[in-house]
Amino acid sequence: MNTLFNPSAITAVALNTLREAVRNKVFGTLALFSVALSASSLVIGEMSLHQELRLTQTMTLFAASLFCVIITIYSSVTLFHTELERRTIYTLLTKPVRRWEFLVGKTMGVQLLMTGVLGLLTALSAALIVYQGGSFTTQIAAAYFTLWLQLCIVNAFAHSLSCIASPLLAGFSTLGIFIAGRLHDELVSIQRLLEDQENPASVIVDLIRPLIPNLASLNLEREAVYQLALPSSYLVSATVYALSYALIVLLFGIAAFSRKDLN
Repeated sequence: MNTLFNPSAITAVALNTLREAVRNKVFGTLALFSVALSASSLVIGEMSLHQELRLTQTMTLFAASLFCVIITIYSSVTLFHTELERRTIYTLLTKPVRRWEFLVGKTMGVQLLMTGVLGLLTALSAALIVYQGGSFTTQIAAAYFTLWLQLCIVNAFAHSLSCIASPLLAGFSTLGIFIAGRLHDELVSIQRLLEDQENPASVIVDLIRPLIPNLASLNLEREAVYQLALPSSYLVSATVYALSYALIVLLFGIAAFSRKDLN
């Protein structure tokens, strides 16, 4: 292989990862629960006082966020380590497929999976909102798109951490990073509070805060529910930020995987 990279190898790994994920029973169960929770907003909305539409928007976004993150982490971690446990990775790497092509292919496969799942939940949300007499606004569409951007970052972290940690540790670490990213604005408040108290722990918060992805800035649930206007350049800057961050994380994963002992 004298070429810089082999697109067909990456595509083959991605499609194989997608097929394996779809066949997984846990994935089917989680996907079913996400659809059921979204659909249950109609029943719960009937118990609210003239807040049916707003409740539907909130619940469908919450269901999409919760289950898409869980599916992304579970699929990324388990499918990667399954290749190692079954030793099928040795067959792939002797095709020959470079290690970085394998990791990129696995990441793309999970992202394709999540694109399909999120697309289904977005369509379901739109149908429920229209059914209740509302409209699927650009703010709601933007909220689902930025959720997809968040999944890109979560996916990159899950695969990169899988290269250096056990499945359980990689999964919980990725989940912790997601939660910390969603609470990024609160970290700023905590840092200021610690500084006011002259607590040395503020230095630690100051060091780790720039390393944690600012997923709070990619969370548009409030804008979607209350129909708040978005800056004209927001989606462009959000896309550049999320994809750049995911790429950097994945590059660290590639560096770690290239040094990983597979024996």
